[in-house]
Amino acid sequence: MFSQLTYFILIMFFSGWWQPIERTPRVFAPLVIPKDLQRALPFKDKPKVPKSSKDPVQSNRIAVVREPKERQVGQLLVPSLYGF
Repeated sequence: MFSQLTYFILIMFFSGWWQPIERTPRVFAPLVIPKDLQRALPFKDKPKVPKSSKDPVQSNRIAVVREPKERQVGQLLVPSLYGF
């Protein structure tokens, strides 16, 4: 009816020996391009690295986009704050 291998596999599966494989996510090192190679590359292929802001306040700020009505009110209030 069942071969010995099939019987063994069924016993392993139903007896709780089978467990899902838990893998840790891989963390890849950042790509490092030598300076000589960067100089030899054309501008369109050079790596674009944004300059990081050293000011911690600037890096935590959130851009606020105001609606046209809010902009008008703000422009009216600014001169009155400075006494113009």
